[in-house]
Amino acid sequence: MIITARMWPITVKCVQWTGDNREEVTDFLTSRGETPKFWNTTVGTEGGSKDVCVVTWETSNHIRWDADEGDYIIKSLRGGCYACKREEFIEKYEIVKKE
Repeated sequence: MIITARMWPITVKCVQWTGDNREEVTDFLTSRGETPKFWNTTVGTEGGSKDVCVVTWETSNHIRWDADEGDYIIKSLRGGCYACKREEFIEKYEIVKKE
């Protein structure tokens, strides 16, 4: 589900990574020029495993970000995307619409 959220006065588009919505996250990111990779990891899962959405793209800075389950992937005003931890998103943003 694509979400419109506001951090006054800025409104952004974002999607929450649930661990089960690879297709939705892939569509959201590829429409903005990024290509996500999904890794399965056991780090920090107390013996279980979870999928992590990882995005890397080649720039002079070799930017990479990871989104854990529950994190939000936000499209910035300049068109790039980045991950925002769930707790930080809840603290800073107000959801104004879900599509």
